[in-house]
Amino acid sequence: AVIASSKGIHITTNGGSTWSQKSSNWVWDVEYHPSNPEIMYASIKNSAWTYFWRSIDGGENWTKITNGLPTQVSGENMRRIAVAVSKNAPDNVYLLAGGGKGSGDSAVGGVYGVWRSTDAGISFTHMCCGAQGVEPGTASSPNLLDYETSGLGDGGGQYTWDMDLAVSDNNADLLVMG
Repeated sequence: AVIASSKGIHITTNGGSTWSQKSSNWVWDVEYHPSNPEIMYASIKNSAWTYFWRSIDGGENWTKITNGLPTQVSGENMRRIAVAVSKNAPDNVYLLAGGGKGSGDSAVGGVYGVWRSTDAGISFTHMCCGAQGVEPGTASSPNLLDYETSGLGDGGGQYTWDMDLAVSDNNADLLVMG
């Protein structure tokens, strides 16, 4: 079993009698590979940036994955990543990232991007919503986390608290986010 919280990742291998802490940073999300319980995925926050991590030994050890994902940019934040997997395509891993840049009246927040891995979280390809970073939404690249239902605004909604991503267990091309 795994517990993920603002205090890190804790695992137990004996039904909860004892727990071992594997990370002390804020953990937003943890998912298991649908057909291999030894492979786990997590989004772990480090200050203003959240990173994607992968374990291949049931959570004992974790590796930060950067291949195809954005690098930290001065003046910007990628505060949260939601992780989703599908039984239909067990090696696909989807990430929805929320973030922002600037402050005060010039602040922009919302979708930082959506990425897909087809190799069980080893590398990622950007799928939607800007090349990297948060920009006001446009018709071809909507800000899916904006307060405006049109997606054309520059507000971030509440991406740090109630953002989510789901993928269908029957159709790995069907994603729901918000």
